[in-house]
Amino acid sequence: MAAEVRMGVVGCGSIAEIAHFPSLHGNPKARLAAVCDVNPATAQAAAERWAAGEWFTDYREMFARAALDAAIIATPNNLHRNQAIAAARAGLHVLVEKPMAVTNTEAWDIVRACRDAKVKLMVGCDRRFWTHNQWAKQLIEQGVIGRLLMSRSSLHEHWYNYQNHVAKTDFRLHCEVTGGAAINDTGAHAIDLLTWLNGSRVKRAVGVAKRLAMPESYTRCDDTALVMVEFENGSFGTISCNRFSPAVNQATELCGTEGTIFTTTDAINPFQSWPMAVYTSKQYTVETLPEILKDYRWPELFWVEDV
Repeated sequence: MAAEVRMGVVGCGSIAEIAHFPSLHGNPKARLAAVCDVNPATAQAAAERWAAGEWFTDYREMFARAALDAAIIATPNNLHRNQAIAAARAGLHVLVEKPMAVTNTEAWDIVRACRDAKVKLMVGCDRRFWTHNQWAKQLIEQGVIGRLLMSRSSLHEHWYNYQNHVAKTDFRLHCEVTGGAAINDTGAHAIDLLTWLNGSRVKRAVGVAKRLAMPESYTRCDDTALVMVEFENGSFGTISCNRFSPAVNQATELCGTEGTIFTTTDAINPFQSWPMAVYTSKQYTVETLPEILKDYRWPELFWVEDV
């Protein structure tokens, strides 16, 4: 791939405006070469604001005419399959926003298309790139908490926080467009994070998703979901997510045979508010502590016999 990756973005809505466009604009290794939106005014405004070379209203035309290396699919969920497949068949690497598709079948259609075209495919789950989660992954791989046997991840965020203040359309409120809400929208992050931290695929899963809090007049989509999974490596995991909690919170607990790691977006122990705490029964000295714990004020480490 070229030193400067030429990106085309399909969908100029809220997630493109708050995430993809700013990220590309600040990345010296990438260039926003073209944008596409079914609304001509939206496409043109995005191109002018973010200095895209071209703008289009048809993604097929953009893939055919614009000089691109990769495409970001940032449209409503029910459009992901066809747009991602078209990008792959045009020889473009693909980043498709989460959830990957509306159904399992559609998701595998995208995977097969990218494999056939020999292009890279990525889903827009960003939690694994957050610093404290990167630290947790390194500490697990270094054996600080022994063998990881049980993990849980939760993500709670009220509909109103995003829908009423950030979103440009209401597609997330319609199940026929989204395929689901709590489990598909917020849950995608928690599922991806646990799978990555465990370093293992899911073997089996059982769960329930239901609309418990929001009135049907607002949405018919689920606003609460609980999932239990068993990974191929034998460890267990639980995932919880909702779209009614006014507090936006992501929390993860990783329980190993010799310790536990907590990561969160708010207070994680009764004494202080850090993004991570590590409890271990290993007899570390200051000299033998993992570099992450020696070099940073965050995270905090506690020996289990002192708690």
